[in-house]
Amino acid sequence: PEMELMGMRSTEPMIVPRKPLAIAATVLAVVLLGTSAFLLYKAYGANAVPTADAAATLDPLTGQPSAAFKPPLPNQSELAISGVAAALAALVAGGFALTTGLQASDPDPLRQQAQDRLTLLVFGGILGGILILLGFALFYSWFSELTAWLNKDEKAKVWKPLTAVLIFLAGATGMFLAAQPARGDERNNSSIRRAVYGVNLALSAVLVFALLLVVNIVVGMKLPARLDTSESGMYSISENNRDFLRGLKQEITIFNTIPENRQGTDVARLLDSFRDANPSKVKVKALSSSLDKTEIGLLKTKFKSTDMVNPIDGSLRYGLLIVTGEDKASFLSADSLFSRTQGQRGSPGRIEFAGESRISREILFLTESNSKAVIYFTQSSGEISISPQGSDGIGPAARAGEQLKSTLIANGNDVRPLVFNPAEGEAKVPDDATVVIVADPTSTLSQAGVKALTDYMRNKRKDGTQGKLILIAGAHNQPAAATLLKTGLEELLDSFGLQLPPSAIYGTPTESSESNEFIAVVDPRLLRENNPIALAYAKAGLPVSECRPIQPKANREGPIKVDPLLFTIEERYTWLEASVSANPTQTFLDFRKALESRNASYLLQRSAISPDGKPIGNRLVGALVSESGESGKVVNRVAVYGFSSFFVDKPGQSSQPAEFLAATVNWLRDRPAIANDANKPYGVYEPNRTMKWNQVFTLPVAVTLIGITTLGIGLWAWRRK
Repeated sequence: PEMELMGMRSTEPMIVPRKPLAIAATVLAVVLLGTSAFLLYKAYGANAVPTADAAATLDPLTGQPSAAFKPPLPNQSELAISGVAAALAALVAGGFALTTGLQASDPDPLRQQAQDRLTLLVFGGILGGILILLGFALFYSWFSELTAWLNKDEKAKVWKPLTAVLIFLAGATGMFLAAQPARGDERNNSSIRRAVYGVNLALSAVLVFALLLVVNIVVGMKLPARLDTSESGMYSISENNRDFLRGLKQEITIFNTIPENRQGTDVARLLDSFRDANPSKVKVKALSSSLDKTEIGLLKTKFKSTDMVNPIDGSLRYGLLIVTGEDKASFLSADSLFSRTQGQRGSPGRIEFAGESRISREILFLTESNSKAVIYFTQSSGEISISPQGSDGIGPAARAGEQLKSTLIANGNDVRPLVFNPAEGEAKVPDDATVVIVADPTSTLSQAGVKALTDYMRNKRKDGTQGKLILIAGAHNQPAAATLLKTGLEELLDSFGLQLPPSAIYGTPTESSESNEFIAVVDPRLLRENNPIALAYAKAGLPVSECRPIQPKANREGPIKVDPLLFTIEERYTWLEASVSANPTQTFLDFRKALESRNASYLLQRSAISPDGKPIGNRLVGALVSESGESGKVVNRVAVYGFSSFFVDKPGQSSQPAEFLAATVNWLRDRPAIANDANKPYGVYEPNRTMKWNQVFTLPVAVTLIGITTLGIGLWAWRRK
């Protein structure tokens, strides 16, 4: 049996001549060592700045002389990586040459063959591993070229990541081939068996990892599906925003210089969602103030007119530089992406994340016309003031609208006051007015002001455009009178199919609302028509007070279309009073007494019930008017809101009122629905401070490593069996 076994093992073992093989390995080691020296010299030695020119070298980030600054060498990291890999390969080749040349020959041909196979397995496996690591390193270094191919379809430099993949495959193939000769002795030699199994395990793990890596990269690029678990959807963008980005015809590049702190990370994740919506048109590039000095310096020089550069000291401001393909640019500071509401009684208030709304509006502004829309606020009849001072020019305004102003400016508008002064002759709305806002006058507008607004709305301008008006008219009594104030624009509104009755709305009080406080909700019919204001505020009730009703004319004719926008909720009895009551509680008690006594005349007089005796709950407090033009195109013309205190600056107030007014301006300007995106509540979520570090890191990592080790031992035991 022993002779039969010897006959089965081999007939004539193949012996490789060692001396020529050692000489060839030595030559290869010398060549690789020379290649390594050349690559490392190209990476570091050729990039030295001459001493004489060191003082003249400018740091592009600060613009100041900097002897330490050296411009980066193209492909420096790739050259360094390849040089190190060549040096390691030279060591392996040299070790193989020494082992082969100095090792004594075994007189037994079978043992000699097994020894040669083991040597080839060890050194071939190490050399293949070096090539695999080189392929991984180059693939990481050239990853941007892969993303440019997948996202932009730019194929000019796609050979780089493909070369890295080929180097990786060459290393894997080398490891596989080095193990094949030794497989003939794995059943008879325990050392060879362990080496073969070790190489197979390492190769299998590397191939599985590479496969998962490639699949995740391709899927991540082509099928982005990030899970946004934040309560406010902080990292997601709305469907309207996504549709807008998909329809972009200009290329947008967003340079992000915000440091990677908590808020910076949130902004970066949101930018990923912008890029994923249209990878071919929206590019995002993160820049480090320490690693990307050259590129930041070029951007500072090219776009120095933006707010990216501090005009006082020329330093860099952190934020987002948004650039179109036409080299139009705009800068959003990091602070502008977050806002804080005014807190009550000195409290700091709540932080809101304005990232999506600010970025999308800035992109919209850059892709629109070059000129800003000019928004005028009338300031002649006690309206909400957009000036930091009151009418005396000294103290603060009693009813300030600074938040309205700042939000409109942030949306790409030019906001200006409009004063009608009868002493200066005939009043006139400036020709550059895009929208005029009459923000809750507390006295009737002057005849000159009414005439100027009427001419503005009825007469076409030289460029063929028509005036656009927003009227905010809350319930106020006439000065020194017990009747409701008339704005003076009633006749103009009548021509647009709307009426403002001289009445104030009251309702049965609730646990959280007085009789003159309501929640206004969007008319669902406008949701079905995809009205952008209705879409933006479909889930947000507006807390309004001191309201007056709006009535569409029943017999309106012509091209005018009136769309009811906001109603008070129907869950309360409501009625109308001829004046604003100084005592809302007593007004309610009088109404309840009439209701209990079924005083029909009292209830009918106050429109609390319809002629058929049914109670009236909801009241129209917001309406939009559009008009069909000569070519049949619908032109948005007028928005009227029958409430006012909602828009006045108050401590602790959120940005909702200002955003709502901005949404109305955007509707009049026919801007896309993305212009109405509201801010999102922002919170800083921290890990549990009582949790130990070993619980959140050491334990999960240890369990994972134990699982992998156990799986490897089980596989080895099964293969050995």
